[in-house]
Amino acid sequence: MLGMAFGFPAKYSETVEFPGASRGTARDAVAYAFEQLGWIYFESPAGGFEVKKGGSFDSWGETISVSFPEGGLIRVESSCHAPQVFDWGVNKRNVRQFLAHFEGRLERNLLDPKPEPEHYDADGRTPVGRVFDESE
Repeated sequence: MLGMAFGFPAKYSETVEFPGASRGTARDAVAYAFEQLGWIYFESPAGGFEVKKGGSFDSWGETISVSFPEGGLIRVESSCHAPQVFDWGVNKRNVRQFLAHFEGRLERNLLDPKPEPEHYDADGRTPVGRVFDESE
């Protein structure tokens, strides 16, 4: 059945462990995952994160929320905006895409915990390099 969710509204969630990482490192990995996916996020009052995605062919839009229910756990949920009942697998894809980036970033941080220099961007460019690239 194409792995679609059925409910009102349709949603999918997973709770995973992040053993060996601090909550701060996990929060940094959440922000990194959202940035890599191009999802604009904000921090929720409860200490988690949330993204509101617009509509697409599969959905009228989704809300992706990330929370930390207890030490060492992260819960990711994607739910369609009401009144959508079938999600055609979009919520599961959202959660799995997020977790792939999140877990990849955590693994890198645990293997090489040195902080990246703040003056370099994700492509390894310095502020001066970025200015030169933008002027071309």
